[in-house]
Amino acid sequence: MAEVWDDLYVRWVTARVERRHSDLQLVARDSRRAGNNPSADDVAWLVAALADPDRRWFVLMVYRHQPVPKPLFAPMIQAGATDTDASGCRLFVEPCVETFGSDAVISELARYAAEGGERAALGYRKCAYWVRPSASFARGMQPNAKRPDAEPGAPADGGGG
Repeated sequence: MAEVWDDLYVRWVTARVERRHSDLQLVARDSRRAGNNPSADDVAWLVAALADPDRRWFVLMVYRHQPVPKPLFAPMIQAGATDTDASGCRLFVEPCVETFGSDAVISELARYAAEGGERAALGYRKCAYWVRPSASFARGMQPNAKRPDAEPGAPADGGGG
């Protein structure tokens, strides 16, 4: 399956370089379909791509508007935390917040920071900024309000900041 991802990546890069918007839309559609239910081989390619400073943006395009698969959660957070642009990490964090929630993202960032030293701690600070307010708050809920679908007695969303 790596050949499929390699081909999609080349198509994406070519369309971007040549500024062919219609081709970008096609490759985005094809890539999102391929990434919708990734196999173990797909995940291996995508994880390796998230560690690459150029290919990570392709993976981001795939999952920017669809749920992030669980095996890509930590690599996606790490890709954001290692981005040199303080606002670039936002693009990796937001799909994870939408898929897994702000508490899970903060927990993963904290785990990464604890294991990675000073550079990881800086990444934690850059990315944590974008986690709050939570996705629920961004959709119009009050900070620390319970989600409408939360079980009785469930903790508040924690989006207050």
